[in-house]
Amino acid sequence: GNVNFNTAATQGFIKQAVYKTLFKRHKFIGSKGELEYSTNQNSIAQIILTTLNIPTDAITQCNCWAQIKHLIPEYLNRKRSTITSAIKNRFEGYIAKYGEFVLDSFCAKRELRTTQLLQFLHWFVVPFIGRETWSRTRETTNFSELLTVCDEAYLYLIIESNYDKWLYLYNRTAEEKQNDKKIKGSTRHVLTPSTLIENSSTRVQSGMMI
Repeated sequence: GNVNFNTAATQGFIKQAVYKTLFKRHKFIGSKGELEYSTNQNSIAQIILTTLNIPTDAITQCNCWAQIKHLIPEYLNRKRSTITSAIKNRFEGYIAKYGEFVLDSFCAKRELRTTQLLQFLHWFVVPFIGRETWSRTRETTNFSELLTVCDEAYLYLIIESNYDKWLYLYNRTAEEKQNDKKIKGSTRHVLTPSTLIENSSTRVQSGMMI
């Protein structure tokens, strides 16, 4: 029968189809043509329609696709944003544990799958599949089934585009935390009116705003 694609429940299924299936193969929509209906099994339309179990007759599929295709770019953008934020968080943890790195050295050794590269990929697989899935499947599932070639390419792209900015923010945050510790350590005495006045004068002389 006819399906109402305007309900929250139905749109939730569409969103999950984008998040869990489409995103593994398509990170961006390069042109409007990619959103046109097609019977090609690798097309965006067929990936979504197949995931939603839409009947395979062309008329039904065309009608369904015409109603839902406008949602695909929005959900894809949301997923990219979520993944990018998660990669940023993992990046900070990686820097804290292993230090700075040269991304080109990893990319150049993709085919070799060195221990260092696998360590890097294992660290960053979590944003793509979730911590729970990684913990449950890391010992039993082929890694290439967990992190697709498309996922890996996107990971390199995002880190390459943001490395300098994220590293700067990480170092600045670390420096601020260190300064906060110094300030807390030097102000553990009881403040009196005289010390408050003294501290205020020092700040004014050093150009700090009160």
